[in-house]
Amino acid sequence: MTSNVREHGQPTPGAHWGPLLDLDGSAWPALTEGGVSAWLFDLDADTHAGDGFDVLSGEEQLRADRFLQHRDRSRFVSAHVMLRRLLSRQTGDEPQHLVLTASADGKPALADCGMAARCAFNLSHSGRWGLVGLSRAGAIGVDIEMCRPLPDACAIARAHFSTAEQAALFSLPEGKRREAFYACWTRKEAYTKAIGTGLATPLNRFEVAFAPGEAAALRSIDGSPTRAQRWTLADLDSRGGSCAAVAVRAPDVVVKRFRCA
Repeated sequence: MTSNVREHGQPTPGAHWGPLLDLDGSAWPALTEGGVSAWLFDLDADTHAGDGFDVLSGEEQLRADRFLQHRDRSRFVSAHVMLRRLLSRQTGDEPQHLVLTASADGKPALADCGMAARCAFNLSHSGRWGLVGLSRAGAIGVDIEMCRPLPDACAIARAHFSTAEQAALFSLPEGKRREAFYACWTRKEAYTKAIGTGLATPLNRFEVAFAPGEAAALRSIDGSPTRAQRWTLADLDSRGGSCAAVAVRAPDVVVKRFRCA
């Protein structure tokens, strides 16, 4: 999501994230059949970004070179290098040898990968934080957002949230609306990224639970609660200035959370 408001603050990983893991270390939590994991990392602290440009594909390098600001370029490179490193640990292939393809809707996928190592994945980054979701349970989407001040949040909600979601948001005290807005937004965007359409799918076609203290859930899709029950929607981090979510096309999935360096 874009805004004309400058970013501020730095999220601190919540207590529900696991210990910091070194991707170059020998200890590695394998992603088993039916498993889902989420990986949080600091784009500004990634020591591999500086010498990782050659790991990227030609297309990724071109995208990186389009950034005018050095910090934005560095964060883009860090995010995509980390994605390749995570996929490398899953597949056993070197990061630079991985071939990433895209569906007609633009959703990325691994090509030329054996079934034993195949997994769905998704990447999101905002400010200094990156997030990767890996899944062997079904399609996955993740979204992370810095909770910047957003003066036009109510207008965005009226334009994109369902009637019930708008009512839930506007019923909250003004001091709680920003966090609730971002909780709703990240859960919605995670779902649209999982189905591969991104924001091309109208956000008011489905509803999510997002009120403070309420567990993340997909409530309905095109008015059908039954279709929504085929999905898992989970909050990942909502402390220290960030909000993040993951959506998986499988019911009752447990999402393992890791931080990586």
